Amino acid sequence: MTSYISKSIQDFAIPTLCIAITVACSNKASDNSISQSEINQLKQRISALEIENANLKLTPANLLESISSEVKKQNLQESKKLLADMISKYPLSPEKVKAEVLVKNLEQKLIRDAQEAERIKRLGFKAIHDNSRFESESMIVQIKSLGLTNYWAFNDYGHEHNYRRPSRDNILLVGHMAITSKDKGSNLPGLYVGSVNGDSINIIGEFQYEFARWKDYATYLGNYSDHGNDFDYTATIPFSAGIEISVNQSKQPLAIIATKNRPITRRYERFKNPPEWYETNYSARPSTVTLEDMKTGKYHLLKYLNLK
Repeated sequence: MTSYISKSIQDFAIPTLCIAITVACSNKASDNSISQSEINQLKQRISALEIENANLKLTPANLLESISSEVKKQNLQESKKLLADMISKYPLSPEKVKAEVLVKNLEQKLIRDAQEAERIKRLGFKAIHDNSRFESESMIVQIKSLGLTNYWAFNDYGHEHNYRRPSRDNILLVGHMAITSKDKGSNLPGLYVGSVNGDSINIIGEFQYEFARWKDYATYLGNYSDHGNDFDYTATIPFSAGIEISVNQSKQPLAIIATKNRPITRRYERFKNPPEWYETNYSARPSTVTLEDMKTGKYHLLKYLNLK
């Protein structure tokens, strides 16, 4: 009750003193009974009351709220300053205990973050783990297998299939995957391979998507629709993706990455076999992907090859 009355008096006293100063100053020319010294004293009293009023508002609950706000902003210095005020004013309050936990957790988190940043800086891409499963917007890509080969088979339609072989001194890097989409008519994420060089990946080229199989020869020719290869009808479609690189490149430390966005679009041409395919967007290919790019979430690291 005493604090409330004191606070009310102070809230009333501050504007009253301000009015007194204003009146005194306006009458100064005609009334010399109020000296400049007295006016300065009134101003000092206002400043003291403002400070006291502000301190009265620093309840344990308000201080805890302020500390929580600074912790969310990861402002350790200001959090510690507010905590020191709370310990000084309310050493036995339950809010003080909660505030100490918040500040301690923030301090430990910042230490871990600094250690992780130093580890990544020291190890480069070796500090980032690969993961064969990733989500791209409303799409999930699950890599079943990925490796080097001299024979890439795709568009299987029962008794035959399409295939590619590498030219001399080259080899194929091929991945088999299942792609699940929550949306109809979805585009696909870009897939790239690059050589790892410390904290960056120098992109060698982009993968070409192909359908793994067709229902039969008629659907391969386009005489009938294959709903099993159409996201309008099927949630999960098996794909194969490949790229031809040199044998020398295949011996380098390599990283296979995917884009978070989906620049690969579906195409249709009636007299092409098969009539539907996904066209590689060469203009979307980055030249270099850095650790900072990975942190932003623009890319996902699918697999390493030859990284020791």
